[in-house]
Order: sequence, then structure tokens, then C-alpha cells
Amino acid sequence: MGQSLARRRSISQQPEVVVDTAVSAKADGATPPLQLPRDPPKPDDMSTDNQSPLPSPLPLEQDSDFALISKFVREAVIEETEDTDSPAHNTIDSEQLLQLLTAANRVLEKYPTNEQAVVLACQALPLYRDSLPEYPPEEVKVLQKNAFAISSRLDVSHSLSLVKSILGLTITLWGHYPRELPASCDMEQLANVVNKVLDPTVHGDRQVAIRIGRDFVTYFVRVLSNEQLGKLQEKGVYDKLKSLISFYEEIAPETLLQIVAGVGMFAEVKPLSQSFIEEDIHLSLLFAAQKYYLHLPLQQVIWKLLSLHSQRDPLFAKQLLSADILSVVVHVMKQEGYHLTPLLRFLTVSCHVAPNPFVQQCFEKEELIQVLLETIRAESSSKLEDIANACDFLAFLCSKCGTTSLDRVFELKLVSKLEDCARKWPDACVLPCCIAIEGIVNLFPPDQGALPKFLNLGGSNLSLMKRKEEFCEEKHHLFVKEMLSTPTVYVNGTLVDLMYLTFQKLLRSCTQDALVAMCDREFLEFFVIAFIRDTITFPGQVNRIAFTSHYFVFQLKRKEAVEVLKELNFHTAVVELVSSSESHDVAASAMALLGCLVGKYYDHLKDVKCFAESSTPKVLIEKAKMFGKSQRSHLGDDFSRILLNLTADKEVSKKLYSDGYLEDLLELVKDDYAPVIRRSAIHAVGNIALGGQSVKQLLLERKLYETLLHIVRDKLETADPYLLSACCRVLHILASGDWAKRKYVDCGCIEILLRLIKVRKDNPEVCWRPLGLLSSISFMAVVNRRYILTREIIDAVAGILKESTNGKVISYTTLVFLASGELDEGSTRLRELSIGETLAKAMENPEYKKQSPDLVRWGTHVIEKQNLYTISLPSHVSIPGPSSPAHDWPPLPDPGIAMEVSPQSPAKAPRWKLLPLEDAYLKPHFPVALELTGTAKEQLAKLGLNPNEPLFRIGRVYGSTYGLCSNCDKEGTSEELVIRSQGMTPLQYQTLIDRGWYRRGGVKMFRLKCNHNVRCCDWETRVSVKDFDHRSHKSYKKVLRRMPTERLTVETKLAHFNREAYDLYNEYHIEKHDKPRKSEYSYCEHIVNSPMVPQTVDGIEYGTYHQLYRLDGKLVAIGTIDVVPKGIISIYMWYTLAPEVAKFSFGVYSTLKEIEFVCELSKRNPNMQYYYLQGWNGNNKKLAYKANYSPEDFYCPCIVQDWVGSLEKVDQAREEYISRKRDKEREKAAVAGSSSQAEAGPSADSQANTGQSEQSTSATATAGDGSRTAGSSTDDVDGGGRSEERRKAVPEQSDKSADNSSKSEDEKPAESAVACEAFPHDLERYRGLTGESEVDVGRLVVCLNYHEYMRLGEVFERFGIGDEQRKQMEQRYTELVVALGPELASQLVIDLKACSSLAASSSEPMQV
Repeated sequence: MGQSLARRRSISQQPEVVVDTAVSAKADGATPPLQLPRDPPKPDDMSTDNQSPLPSPLPLEQDSDFALISKFVREAVIEETEDTDSPAHNTIDSEQLLQLLTAANRVLEKYPTNEQAVVLACQALPLYRDSLPEYPPEEVKVLQKNAFAISSRLDVSHSLSLVKSILGLTITLWGHYPRELPASCDMEQLANVVNKVLDPTVHGDRQVAIRIGRDFVTYFVRVLSNEQLGKLQEKGVYDKLKSLISFYEEIAPETLLQIVAGVGMFAEVKPLSQSFIEEDIHLSLLFAAQKYYLHLPLQQVIWKLLSLHSQRDPLFAKQLLSADILSVVVHVMKQEGYHLTPLLRFLTVSCHVAPNPFVQQCFEKEELIQVLLETIRAESSSKLEDIANACDFLAFLCSKCGTTSLDRVFELKLVSKLEDCARKWPDACVLPCCIAIEGIVNLFPPDQGALPKFLNLGGSNLSLMKRKEEFCEEKHHLFVKEMLSTPTVYVNGTLVDLMYLTFQKLLRSCTQDALVAMCDREFLEFFVIAFIRDTITFPGQVNRIAFTSHYFVFQLKRKEAVEVLKELNFHTAVVELVSSSESHDVAASAMALLGCLVGKYYDHLKDVKCFAESSTPKVLIEKAKMFGKSQRSHLGDDFSRILLNLTADKEVSKKLYSDGYLEDLLELVKDDYAPVIRRSAIHAVGNIALGGQSVKQLLLERKLYETLLHIVRDKLETADPYLLSACCRVLHILASGDWAKRKYVDCGCIEILLRLIKVRKDNPEVCWRPLGLLSSISFMAVVNRRYILTREIIDAVAGILKESTNGKVISYTTLVFLASGELDEGSTRLRELSIGETLAKAMENPEYKKQSPDLVRWGTHVIEKQNLYTISLPSHVSIPGPSSPAHDWPPLPDPGIAMEVSPQSPAKAPRWKLLPLEDAYLKPHFPVALELTGTAKEQLAKLGLNPNEPLFRIGRVYGSTYGLCSNCDKEGTSEELVIRSQGMTPLQYQTLIDRGWYRRGGVKMFRLKCNHNVRCCDWETRVSVKDFDHRSHKSYKKVLRRMPTERLTVETKLAHFNREAYDLYNEYHIEKHDKPRKSEYSYCEHIVNSPMVPQTVDGIEYGTYHQLYRLDGKLVAIGTIDVVPKGIISIYMWYTLAPEVAKFSFGVYSTLKEIEFVCELSKRNPNMQYYYLQGWNGNNKKLAYKANYSPEDFYCPCIVQDWVGSLEKVDQAREEYISRKRDKEREKAAVAGSSSQAEAGPSADSQANTGQSEQSTSATATAGDGSRTAGSSTDDVDGGGRSEERRKAVPEQSDKSADNSSKSEDEKPAESAVACEAFPHDLERYRGLTGESEVDVGRLVVCLNYHEYMRLGEVFERFGIGDEQRKQMEQRYTELVVALGPELASQLVIDLKACSSLAASSSEPMQV
């Protein structure tokens, strides 16, 4: 600042100031007078009550007010400096001020057109501005209004003195009393006046323009809004003010500071950078910065203005930097005592938008680099700001250096010097140091050798690799480790925040090897200690600490590091942090850290129990209730990740259930919470429900399904699709039993699902879930299934199949077809709709198979069922007789029952209704033989069958393949033949049992066809009762002695529905075997129904019986048995699990009593000599007990041709079979040559059979017949959950014939598995008995539509059956014939359904 030239003088000595307007006016009178109204209207807020009426205007020289103002002006003193005239501190008392204000107002009102009067009145008050009070009196307001009224009417043609004086008054009042511009102020007119004053070329007085520009910025511009500044800018005020900068040599630094600051205010509204370049304003600023290098405030505003234009206009930055700015910068920086901070900030901002060559120029400017290096080596804390900014700029240069300047970075050892500076000044320089490290590391190729995509390095790859090795050898990552691991006395939270931010930057720049080297046990221990200390000591920095810790944990890839964190109880500290967080942002960051940590424990350690033990679920639920109701909550995703990872562990799920968290999760399902919170809670409830049927039953009894169905129904068009998907998934999990499915149907679930599928059909993620649930409901009791899978439902699902392009959606439509294929009417409808052809095309699509691996399995089984039961007739062929629905399966319980279909909407009443739960409907069903008419008898006689003898009539036949072996739990083919006969006699049933067929309950019969491992095959077992002696086993004698026979009664009755037995059945299944609750109809289909029609022969009543064991009159156990001509077959057994009853071992006791029952019957019929225990397998602990009732016979159709007499013979037969198979494989390999020896497999027959069986599916039958219900499984669980336990294809038995799902881990074969199959043995035996070399399936008798009997070959020829269907029928019927044996094959009649292929063209998908 130059030395002041101030001197005091009296205005009276300079009268020209007062009469300046007269002197400067044009002599020719060209200056027009002020065109102001004589009596301007007064503003509304101007009060004139206390003012006397204005007298008539006198000549100006005689006016007392004008004279008073002149007196005040003459007495004022001003201070003159080198750049401007500014009033000294003139003061008057309040009374004199009031006189001055009143006189000024009167003069302006009396002489508004007299320029001399207006100038004097406006000049007076600024001279006494220091005397103005804090709050403006009324006279000030009036004066301000008058000044605005006059200034708004000024024109550029008026004299400079007039304009200057009015603007001076306006600026003075505005600066002292800032308020909104009066409505009367015309901004356009004001801009025109200001432009005149600020333009020296108009009036020729440069100092006046400078002074007015300064005051205009100081008192006027600073308080304008952006909108008002924009208006002035549009009128050119900005350009006039900016042009004053070019006179920087004539302007004092303080005045230049105000002008540049004003230009900056306009530039912030709208920078016009191009005019800066055109007028060389940027050069004037650079020269001004160079001239006034010691004036720090001016330096700041100059570099800030340049930075602003550079940041917003890259072109400006480019032109600015091309003006050899580095020379100016270096010159300024080298001045002694210069503060580098403003300039370095400008350089940093400019480099961000400047082209890369400028960064290279900075490296090449040796003087610049040396100044920067000298700065960071400074020891004085007074230069800390410069040091920090120098580090920032150097770090920025390093991060932007590119490959061209990388050598220069290594030559100067910039990173090492930055590290040294950071060690001295950690609070200011640690972060820039890490930015430099990160920028350098980003240039290096990754470990895999691939270069970043943005680099086009050409042949420099080897050079970069060399530089990378050199950089790693310097171990720069140890610098940050040193800064973090050294105990530091933290002064404030800012340093803590900076340290963790630095740590985060380092993590982003470290290679994986460097990270591994850094994260040793010592560092992890300090990290945990520092985390606990800092989260407690510095609550304000918890968000940063949690975020950085989250990133650190995320980067840990080694199991050892995660184990160390667990040993140090890091999870406990994180849970406590989440618990103590009170703000949403902190809770979100802490929750994200916790979610990452849970994921690491789950992925690397497979153990999340420690979180359940550290009250994590409680904390999660508390935070969800606290912050989860906000729709913008950020907790949702992490809440979901944590909750689902925890509940994915079965033991943790059980603990959550036992600790009562299920109630809290159900609370989060309500509408109050954000969708992500709701769906996460729903998924978690589903995962907990997977822990056991008791949990599912509790949720069903609490009617959770109604809540979920209401969510789907009310929000199926608007809700988050993942919320709908979650609801359907949990509904699917709960629908694992027929009892639950019935509840769903009663609530209108089918209607809701169909609406959801229709509305969201374009979203496969939403569409396949309800389809999966619909398929699960479809596999309910067969007798009720016919009321669910109606023609409308099948047509609707067929429409979905034909429109869908997603494999998962198609696979679940296939499950619905699989369920409907069990129904005779449903199977016919599938043939009419050509579902088989559509599925065959879908199964060829590799994308569909990739999306759903089960598609081929399920689709193949649908096609097989369709091909073996229905045929499609050409349009010109008439259907042979009408189909009789009365004989369709499943049968109606009463021909008089008519199910009502409600016309109401689904929201009011379900459209589909089921059979009522009344005992009148729950009657045992035995498939009876079709009554033969005279015509039918004639047709049978012509075909060589005796119509007067019992026919062996089969309604359905198919195969089933299970994905998992029931004994080793490994993937492998395990196929069975399945038949459903009609009118089976006891003798026919006995023949099937002798041939290795068995029953699991229900009306179907099964026979093992093949298995992937000969050691996993089940053997049918029978006990020879005449040679059995229970006294040979001490345990049996103990059971008999312990049983209180005096309190026990045993009652044997024909199978029937018993409510007490039904309740005990469900209790036993849920508690002992974790099976779902069955409905009454499903119970009947499993326990009551039988394929054998009751018959009395020679005084023995053959049929299915229930043996009811009552202890003190209370039903405690029930056994289901079949009485057949050669003995008794044990079907199922269940009992109460109460400790006082379980101690009597009713499983063993019932076996002994049933053997005793056979002995009693043998007295009346000597042929009654066997007790059949059915399936035995030594590899299955639950079945191994069946070998303890010797003497026994065993039979496996895949290994032997007839029953063998002991376990030793079983082992011998098994080993002989394995030996034969391997000999054949070796012979085949020898023939094929050494090149194919490694690929030698099973025999040709075995390979053919295995290939066929792999095309089959495990999703068969219903829950009522004991087959695996594939539709009830729950796959693809979201968010870290797990699939529902897959059902095994085994009977539901008691401890004596229990579920085959438990395997012996100790007895698994160590050698490679050898597959086995029954067909070769059956065919060889069949040939020996009949003398026929091949089976002629064309001679089999079939019945079309229960009306016309003919040979199968005639069907092929007459109706033009396709090659694929014909081949499949021939293969499966051949297997059936040899499996039945000649005796039953000679009586065999197979029912077929014929339908027109044109039916599909007339069907329309159901409209929901």
C-alpha cells in the first residue's frame, strides 16, 4: 500500500465541488433538464402528518433549505488520498442530522428539475454518513425513496456530476441500510446510468470511474441477489466493471481489491471467460498479481477469479496456461515473503481442467519444482499452510503425471520427499502423500499383466513393470502402516478423520501383495484396538471410521486375516458400534461394516454363530424399528445382508426362534416400514421357518399367510417386485403340507397368484415365484386336486408357457403340468393343448436349461406321462366312444356332489372350493374294476382274454427318477416303475409283492428299476414266521416284558378315517420326522386308501387294516398293514412321543405283534407264512433294523432273479453282480481298443437304460401316496438363504420303517459306484418262463376311453401314433411286462385316453 497523501481542507475553499454540475454542463444547453414530475407521488409508507405544507418554490438563492444544505457542505472536511476523495469522520448531532435530512428532502421535492439543487442535496448526506443512526429514521427512508425516484429517471445524456452525486447518495444509503430494492427502482435504467459513470471514454474522468466502481461494489453489489446481479450483467455493468482492471497500474491495491472482488461476484453468477481473453483481462490480472505480490488479500481474489474461470471454462484454462503463465508464477513465487497458498490453489484447479501437457510443463519447469521442494522442506510452522498446499500440488502432479512424466517423479524421488514431509506435518501432509502414492500405483499394470484400459502404452509395458518393482521395493505402503500403527496422541477429531481417510486412500492404491504384507497379525491387533478406542473417544468421526473400516474388511481376502479378527472379537466391537449409533448416517455406515464382516465370516469361516451370541439380531431389529420407517433409509440393503446371512445358518435360525426374535421380525412386515426392510424381514422369517415344521406350523396358525397374501393382493401392481417375490417365497416355504395348501386355497390364493402372474408377467423374477407357489399348491391331495387344476387353470398356465422366454418360469409351469398329469382329465387336456411338443422345444434351448437345471428332468416326466396315457387323433379320425368321467382318476367321493363356483371377486370369496372336511367324505377308496358291458366282454373274448376272470387293469404307468439317491444323498439315477391299478385282487397284489413290488401307502405300487450304485439298492425283506423265535433276541424279550399288557388293548379294523388317529399322525410327523401337517384328505390318501379291494377267501378277510393300540383307553399307536394271501405287509406305523409311552418301544412291539398276527392267521391258512418288512438297506441307519428279524429272505430285482435266504447271500449276490459288470466293462474296453479304455463304462444294456432313466424326473405323484412332491420344494432362496430340504423318495414310516433320508456316513463305499438295473434280470426270467425271445408289446390289450378294447399294435396303425411316442410306449410297456411276469401280463389291460388335437385351437387362456 502506498504512503497516504491525505491532507485536510475545507469545502468552502473548493466551491467547485458544490457547483460542479454547472461547470461541467454543456454551454450550448444541449444537456436536457431532468424530466421529473413536479410533485412526485409519495410512497404509501411515507408519513407527512408531522410535516408542514411545502411553500411555493422561491428562487434557489433565496431558499432557506438550500442555504442550510450549503452550510453543512461548506463545514464538512474530506480526506484526500492518492486514489480517491473520501469523507473524513464528520459528525453532527441527531438534531442537526434531522435538519439536514429534512432540508434535503424539501429541496428534492421543491426543485426536482434543478440540477444544481439536486446535486447539492445528494452530496450532503454522504459527508456525514458516520452520524447516521443504527436504524433509519423516517426522513432517511423518504430521502432514499426520492433518490431512487430521481436515479430511475436518469439518462446517459445527463451530466456526470449529476449522475455521480445521485449514485453516491444511493450507494451511501444502500450500504448503511441494506434492504430490498424498492419496486420503483428500474434496474435497466440504473444499469444504463452506472455504465455511463464506469466508462471513462464517455466522460473522460478515469478516477471518477474507479471511485464509483469501488463504492458500487463495496456498498451495492455485495448485497444484491444473484437474480439482480444477472440483470445488471446482462446490461453490461459486468463488462464496464471488468474493464477497470486494465487500469491496475493507476489503482491503489485496496481499490483494485474491491473491483476484482466485484468482478468475481458477477463471475460466480455467470462467468464470461471469452471476453477475459479478448480484452486481455487475464493478463492484467497476472501483471497485477506480479506487481502487488505482497498484498495477500488481493492475491487471493486475483487467483480465485482466475481459478473460477479456469474451472468453469476449460478453453479459458487452456488459453490462460498457454500465456507462459509458469514464468509469471515462478517470478511471483520467488519473491521473498510471498505466500504460495492462493497461487498453488489456482494451479491445482487449473491443472484439473488443463490438458495433460501442462502437467508435463510443470515437471520441466525446474525453478517451479525447486521452489515447491524448498517449501515442503521448511521447518517453520508459520508456513504450514504453504507446505500443505505445496504437498497438495505435488501430489496432484504425481497423480496426473502419466507415463511420460513417471521417470521424472522417480528421478526427483517425490513420493519419498512427500513421505518425509508427512512425518513432520502429519495433520496437513499425510493425505496428499497418499494421493501421490495412489496416482503412481494406478499407472502400474495389475498383477495379472493386463494394463488399464485408458493406457495405450505400446512397448512401454516392460518399463512400467520395472518401475512397479522399484516402487514396491521402496515399500511405500509401510509409510501409512507406520502412521496408523504408531500410538498417536490425537489432539482433535479432525486428525482422526484425516488418518482414517488416508488409510482408505492407501487401501485403494495398494496391490494385493502389499495389502497382505501390511495386514499381519500385529497390524490387525492395532487396528482393532484403534477402532475400539477411536469410536469411543471421537463420536463425531464415527462415520469416517466405520466407512474406512468397512473398506478395509472388504479388502481382506485371506482366511487367516478373518480368523484373527474373530479371535480379537472385532465383531463384538462392531455390534456395539451399531447399537450405540443414534443418527441415521452413522447407523448406516456401521451397519454396512457389520454386513461386510458377517459376509466375511460366512464366506471364509462358515460360522456366524458368534453374531447371534453377541446380540446382533436384537441390535438389528432395534435399528430397523428406529430408522426403517423412512422410505429413504440407507439401512435396508445391509440389514438384509446381515439378517439373511445369519438366518441362512440353521443353528442360528433355531436360536433366533428360541430367543423369541420371530415376533420382532413379524412386526417389521407391517406397512410402516420401507420395502427393503419388509422384504428382508419376510425372507428372514422364511429362513427361520426352514428350521423345522414346528415353526412353520406356528406361523400357519398365526395366519402369516393371510398377511402375505394381503400384501400381494393390495400391491401387486405398485409394490417393489422383490417384496412380492419375498412374499411368494415364504408362502412357498410354508406350503409344504397339504393342510397349509388347503388354507391357501380357502383364502383365495389361486386367484391372487394368477392376477400377480398376469400383471407382472414381463418380470421373470416376480413371475416365477408365484408360479412355484402355484405348483406347490397343485401337489395337494389328489381328490381335491381336481377342483384346483381345472381346465381354466391349465389353459392359463399353458398360455404362460407359450409366451414366456425365461427358463425358470417355464420350469415352474412344467411342475403345474406335472401335478395335473396325475389327473386323468388334466392329462387329456395337456394332450389337447400340445404341451408335450411345446416343452420339447423349450428343453432344446440351452439358455432355458442354464436358467433352470430341473427343466429337462421335469419336462421329460410330463412328456412321458402324457405319451403313456393319452394319444392325439387326427381331425379326420373319430374318437372311439365317449370318455366316461365317472371312471376318471381321482374319483368323486359321491356322484351327487356338485362343487359350487363363487361368481364373486377373489377379494370377497375364493373362486375355487375344496371338498368339505366332513367324515362323510373321508371314506376309504379302493380303485374298483370297470364294470364290463356285453360289448366289452365280446371285445375281450376276441382278444383272447377271459372276461369272467379278474383282469389286471392298469390306469397309469410311468417311471420316476430321483435327483438324489435316497441312501447316499448323491446325484445319481434311481428309477422306479410306478403303476396305479384298478380292481386289484388280493392274489394279484400278492403276485406283485413276490415280484419285488411294494407300496408306500396310497394306491400306487412301486418297483425298483435301476440305481446308480449297486450298494444303494433297497432290498425287499420278508420274515418266515414259522421259523421266527423272538426269544433269540434279548432286546425283544425285554420289550415284551416291559409292555403293560394288562393296560393295553389292540384293536384291528379295516382302514378307515379316525379323527384321533389323524391328530396323532400329524403330531408324530411334525415332532419326530419334521414333516409338514397333512390334511384329512392327504392322510386318507396315504393311510386309508389302498390299491387292493377287500375280499374274503376261505374265512380270511384280505385287505388293508389299522391296528389301534390303546393304553388305559387312550390311543397311543397305530399300525397300517395289508393282509395278503401269503402273510401281512407292514405299511406304516406311528405313535405318541410322550416319554411315558415312548419308553415301551411301540415300534418294536408292533412288529412282534404283527408277526404274532401272521402266526394266528397261518393256523387257518397254511400259506400265511411271511411278514413283509419291505425295504432294507445296510447303508441306511433307519432301515438297518429290518435285518434283525431272522430268518429272513431278501429280494432286489436289479441284482437277483429271486429271493435269497440270508444277509451273507445278499453280500455274495452283490459282489458277484459287481464282478460280472466289471468283467463286461473290461471285455468291452478290450474290443474298443486301448484308446477308449479310459472311457469304458457299463454294458450296452445298462448304458441304454441309464440314458433313458436320466431323462426321467423325480417330481412325481402326490403327498398322499408317499412319492416325492417336487412342487413342494423351495429353490433359489434369496439373500444368502438356503433351499428347503429336498424330499426323498421313501415311505413315511415309523422307527421300524422310517424315512430313508438318514444315511450312514461310516458305511459309504470307498470304491467307484457300479450301476445296476432290473431289466436284464427280468427279461432273462421272462424268457425262461415263456420261451419267448422278445416281448411283443403290440399284442398288449388297451382300452380307449373306457369304451373300446384293442391291441396296442392296432392303436399304432389305426391312429398314426408318432415315432417318439411309439418308441417310448414300447420301451416302458416292455419293462412293465417283464417286471410283472407272465402271470399278470396275461391278464393285463392298460387304459388309454384318446382326444382330438384340434381342441387346443378352440381353447383360450383363462382371463383372470
